[in-house]
Amino acid sequence: MHTIISTPNSHHPHCLLKNVLIIFFAFEMCSCSVSSANSQERDHSRAIFVFGDSLVDVGNNNYIPLTVGKSNYFPYGIDFPGVISPTGRFTNGRTVVDIIGEELGLKHYIPPYLDPTTVGDVVLRGVNYASGGAGILNDTGAFLGGRINMDAQLDNFANTRNYITSNANLGGSMTSANSSSKTLLERALFVVVMGSNDFIGNYFSPVPFVPTQKSMPLEMFVESLISRFRLQLTRLYKMGARKIAVANVGPVGCTPLERALNPSYRPGDSCISFIDNAVILFNKKLKSLLMDLNSNLVGSKFLCADVYSILSHLISNYQSYGFENYSSPCCKILPRALRAYSINSNESNYLVIFVFGDSLVDAGNNNRLIHLAKYNVEPNGIDFPGGIPTGRYTNGQTAIDFVGQGLGFKNFIPPYNDPTTAGEVVLHGVNYASGSSGILDHSGYMFGDRFSMDEQVDNFAKTRQYIISSIGTIAASELFSKSLFSAGIGSNDFGLNYFTPFVSIVNQKLIPLDEFVDSMISKYRLQLTTLYELGGRKFVIQNIPPIGCVPFERALNKLWNGGSCVAPINNAAMLFNTRLKALALELNSNLVGSQFLYADIYYIAWDLINNYQTYGFENNDSACCRGLGPYGGLGLCRPTSEVCSDRSKYIFWDLAHPSEAVNLLVANRLLDGDPNDIYPINIRQLCNS
Repeated sequence: MHTIISTPNSHHPHCLLKNVLIIFFAFEMCSCSVSSANSQERDHSRAIFVFGDSLVDVGNNNYIPLTVGKSNYFPYGIDFPGVISPTGRFTNGRTVVDIIGEELGLKHYIPPYLDPTTVGDVVLRGVNYASGGAGILNDTGAFLGGRINMDAQLDNFANTRNYITSNANLGGSMTSANSSSKTLLERALFVVVMGSNDFIGNYFSPVPFVPTQKSMPLEMFVESLISRFRLQLTRLYKMGARKIAVANVGPVGCTPLERALNPSYRPGDSCISFIDNAVILFNKKLKSLLMDLNSNLVGSKFLCADVYSILSHLISNYQSYGFENYSSPCCKILPRALRAYSINSNESNYLVIFVFGDSLVDAGNNNRLIHLAKYNVEPNGIDFPGGIPTGRYTNGQTAIDFVGQGLGFKNFIPPYNDPTTAGEVVLHGVNYASGSSGILDHSGYMFGDRFSMDEQVDNFAKTRQYIISSIGTIAASELFSKSLFSAGIGSNDFGLNYFTPFVSIVNQKLIPLDEFVDSMISKYRLQLTTLYELGGRKFVIQNIPPIGCVPFERALNKLWNGGSCVAPINNAAMLFNTRLKALALELNSNLVGSQFLYADIYYIAWDLINNYQTYGFENNDSACCRGLGPYGGLGLCRPTSEVCSDRSKYIFWDLAHPSEAVNLLVANRLLDGDPNDIYPINIRQLCNS
């Protein structure tokens, strides 16, 4: 049998690869010998079919349009033989399977299945189906976009098998196609390298809103992996495979990604133990699975390649193999699909905005929640570009939409809860705001699911981890320090909590107003400090507008007291605002390097309401999209609602939210206003400071 020999104390870096080859091929598989005298048999034996993830992907992901999991750009492939352009391999040169093919006598590298040139006699020497980001489970790697998971790779092999059966022309003479293809497949080597992403791209993934199994106990999760893998390997056998080398999962807890990503890692530690312990559990059950398949599938030879042991040994003894570094990546540049921040960071100091708040700035997060007051229905969004409802609680754009445009944004900041908010787009900012949410967790409870401020901060923490894993700690820290953090929340802590007319939540009226406001400020202090600790430095904190003047409160007040603004609610808002401004000044003093701007939305809105005609408005107290009752303030804006003829003439869009025309005026005053509007400087001055 042809093998590669290397001494344990060799200092050549390729010794690792050679040791891997020894593990893969230290078994009795005579038909894989390249020393056979029969050239036709040698040709048969040298067919290799490869299944796996980025460790063995040779370019399939190049042909997947909607994926960030590509490596077909420099410096990937910089050491690949005769490289003209990167091939899509996730390394600087060849993969382990490339070298296996060379050692078995293949004259050409095994081609990727999705390459249009992988047709004809080429497939008789083998095909590579591997795809970066792929896993045993179908939802693994979802945050990367398109990828070909193990089930789909088997489907692709079935297509190849059918092609071989239909077109087999082995050894230069036509024989029975079925017999020839059966012989080819029985003598071929099948390599399977799969499972890493099911842990780092699924179970332990920090990526927001990736389908994950974290709610499942680890033991059960591993069992689900083994159960699915059993079906997949059995299917491969049924399609003709007999000689199958299955690599176990390497110590993925030792990769630079996991070291950078996990707060439990300390300098000097070699690996993230809880991840590697999960891998060890999987590998133990994988070995048992392969022994079981060998016993039950007649004529099969399943080999377990212990990649975990090989790499663990290498990491622990790296200097013995001639390496100088075992913990950091050689290539520290940004991935191609996530380079936008470094490319664009010189265009403006604030091309990244992270938004926290309630329905005044929600851009669609509530669309995918079980919530009674969703606004993804017409006529909402009637004036939004394209004229479609997006989940914004207005007829068009929100104030933060206009702020983004004023700072040079070409696209709207996407909602966190949208599945497409992944990859490159998060490097320009994310909107976490949620209608009905408050500073206090239970505010707005009667409307169903929503992201409270605590949950919004948690969601940002997940985005933060994703960004760190994508562009590295140093670049991420720079991004966060230059980003604009916009927070506008608190209205619902009064309107849908303390002063709510409903009785379906804990009644805070038993608490004196002064004490209630202190509880809000105390909680808000913790939330804003957490954002600072997560990297935020530039904050715009909006106070609470005169919510006692919205059509809903006016309508209730008219039923009881005549219909003017509700003074007790506005007085409560002003009490909170006074303490919020003091909090902003306090945080500026105590948090080194921070800049908290206090945006006086109450002052701006009060000015617009009381001087509405000066600003070109004709109505300052009623909803343009009318509900029932006085001022059209009793009911949500729905397809059956009556809509005013000129939306630009109304201060209020519906029972509680401003019109797009008001949002534009508010945004302009935040961007360029004086200290009465925003203190101590405006947003544009902050950008230029």
